[in-house]
This record gives sequence, structure tokens and C-alpha cells, in this order.
Amino acid sequence: MKRTVILSILLALLVSVALLVACGGGAGTGGGAATTAAPAATTTAAPAATTTAAPAANSGSAEPIVMWTFAETHAVYFRDYWIPRAEEKFDVSIRIEVMDHTALNDRLTIIINAGGEGSPDLVEIEQGQFNRYMRPGRMCLVPLNDYFAHDDVLNKMVEGRLSLYKFEGNYYGVEQALCPVTMAYRPDLFELIGKDVPATWDDYLEAARLFKEHDIYIAAQSDMRNNAFLGDIDILLRASDSQHVSANQEITITPVFKNLMSDFLTLQRDGMVYAFEDGADRWNMMAQDRVATMMMADWAAGWLRDNVPEQEDKWRMAPLPKVTPSASTTSCNGGTGLTMVEYTKQDKDLLWKLIYDALIETENVVKKFEIIMLYPPVYAAMPESNSPFDYYGGQVLGELYMELAETMPVQNQAWWRSLFTEAVTELSFDLYEGDLTVDEFFDKVVAGTETRMKAVE
Repeated sequence: MKRTVILSILLALLVSVALLVACGGGAGTGGGAATTAAPAATTTAAPAATTTAAPAANSGSAEPIVMWTFAETHAVYFRDYWIPRAEEKFDVSIRIEVMDHTALNDRLTIIINAGGEGSPDLVEIEQGQFNRYMRPGRMCLVPLNDYFAHDDVLNKMVEGRLSLYKFEGNYYGVEQALCPVTMAYRPDLFELIGKDVPATWDDYLEAARLFKEHDIYIAAQSDMRNNAFLGDIDILLRASDSQHVSANQEITITPVFKNLMSDFLTLQRDGMVYAFEDGADRWNMMAQDRVATMMMADWAAGWLRDNVPEQEDKWRMAPLPKVTPSASTTSCNGGTGLTMVEYTKQDKDLLWKLIYDALIETENVVKKFEIIMLYPPVYAAMPESNSPFDYYGGQVLGELYMELAETMPVQNQAWWRSLFTEAVTELSFDLYEGDLTVDEFFDKVVAGTETRMKAVE
């Protein structure tokens, strides 16, 4: 009997590894933490998690509600503020487990293969990892459409942020943050070249040329020889409705995509953008007052403060330059959705009430902003989430985010996004060195992605 059990466990683990290799992970576009690359497959059993249990409000025999998260910042809100109140309000016991980002998705995949044994009830899934569940036999989450309709969620939240967790017409998650992308800039450096902050992409390119005359870079970005699909390119593609993932999950290479790739290659090759080797290299260059702009989501607004604190009051935030006349002046980058796992043995209506209370109820959402500074995607909470940011000269960033919320684009999802990034990475050096034209590069990227897709299917 013991031998049979052991063999069954080993078989489940081997199957899970194969599926992990096949399904891949996030977008991996180099845009920061929220576009984490696909995690490596692992042959280890489910990794250990850090478990933090709030004092149990329900001392009966009922099983506690188990929630998984990969972000300690999110856990701070849940553990220190929301859970104690939710336990009293709903007469439940809630246990939150914090684990490594890769470990969370690996464990969830193992649970899928095991038919749900050991499943959490609620789990936070980073948007770049949601695509690994967007396939038959992989979707292990509960559709929330009926709950959305009952509580009018689509009119209470920015719908584009909910679409990150939409598959085959069903919504599966509630987003934590708005994640609007704006452009931080140095007014003093733009004054030096006699220009205002760029309103269009042509303005941006002109400013880059003028900055070069003063030995200043328009931006600092990762080296395109390693991965030509820069986070900034991805951001601007979404803003201009030119994403490489169509609404129908098809690969789409638009003229805007080709033009942006050509422009960014020129910017790096001609020394108008600083190509950094790693994070430390980037911040060292910025500390020299030689970088004029930085495109970033709201969750990254504190990066400048943390890495170049001596530049306090030198930076301001502005809308993005418009790549096309019809483009939005904001984009989106990142996100994390709270989802309900289909294997739960808890009452699903109760679990939905908990999700709603934590992430949609105005009072709690405002408090979450105050605790962990994630700007809310909930309309009613936006006016109350506006406080001056000292680092940016007292600018109220929340007012800018609220103004841009209605024009935020939807980020399209597809299960093959990580495969596209793999194909790009493989060919990036040849593109940068001029061994491939932009047209040849994209032809090969599409072919390489399709080959990888067939291998998975």
C-alpha cells in the first residue's frame, strides 16, 4: 500500500513538471515586478510557505478560510488590517500564507494535477501568470460573472483592470490596483534644453536629440541586446491600441510596433538612451543627474525616492507622450487579482463577500491605499486616495491617476505571451547588431512563437 502511494505521488509530480514546462509563465517584458518572466520548472514538491494566522474569530470546528499571496505588501494590508475586521464581521477564521511568487504558481499547478487536494480557498494571481491557466484543463478558478452582476461591480471598478482576469467571457479575479502608467520627468533638465515635457512621441524624440548635446539621456532602459521588447515599448503599445496580443488572443505585429522598435533601437544605438546592465547601474547613472524621464506605474512611484533620495523635489509626474493622435496618455503595467479556487469546500457566496469586502468596499479600499500606497481601481475610493507626495514636490499623484483612469487601455491576455517573449529574446542580439532588419526580426519572432505554441499543444 505504501509503495502504491509513493508511486502515485511521484507520478503526479512528474506530470506537473511537464505541464509547467509546457504552459510557461508571465509576460516577461522587462517592465518591472509586475511582468515577471516565466518561472523555471521544478521537480521539488510543493515549497513551504510562511503562514500567518490572525486570531480566530470562529472557535468552532469549521475549517479556516485559507488565502495565498506572494506579496508581503499585500499581506500587510490583509493580515494587519483587514483580516481581524473580516473575522469579526463575518464570524469566520482566515489564515493567510505568504510564499515566493514562483512557489505559489508551482504549488497551484501541483494541486490541479492532484485533483484539488490541499487547495487554498482564495489566491492572489499576478496578471502575468494568469495566462498559464487560460487553457482547457488548466482553469482552476471560479467564474465571478454572477457575483459581478449582482453587486454591479463593472460599474464600480475600472473594467479594464478586471479584464486582466477574463477568459472565454468569464471574469475570474478582482484587481488590487489601478496600475496607471505615467512619465516622471525632471523639469530642471527640460528647462536646460528649452523644452516642455513631451506631449507627443515626436516631441520625445526631439528632446532626446537635444539632451544628447548636453550629455544627458532621455531615459535609462535595459539593454536591447538581451531583450528588444522593452517594458516601455509594451507600455506605449497598450496606450496606442497596438498590442501584440489581439482581443482574440492572436499575434498582431502592427506598424506602430515596428516603428517603436526602430525608434528605440536608434535611441540606444546612438546613445540617447542609457542601456543599463542591472538595477544598480541604472540608479548610479540617474544619481549623476543625467537621466531626464522614467515611465512607471503607480506602484513604482516610490522607486525614485528609494534609490535617488537626494533628488527629492526635482521630479514631477506627467501623462505619457502620445505615440499616435488617437493614443491614450496613460497605459497600464502590472496587477494582481484575488481569485476563488474551484476546489474550495467553503461556501462560495461567503468567499465572494470576503473578496468584495477586502477589495471593493470603499472604506477598506481607501485604507489599503493609506497602508500600502496602491492606487485603487474602485471609482468611489479614488477621491479619498489623494495625498501629496513629498518627493514629487508635493504633487498629488492621485489626482493625475484619477484624471487618467477613464482612458486606461485594456491589457489583452493570451496563454502564449511568455512564448512570444522567448522568441524575442532569442533574436534580440541579431536585431540590435543589424544582422536582422525589423521586418525580418518580427517575421522570425512570429514563426518562433508559433513553433513553440505547436510544441506545447
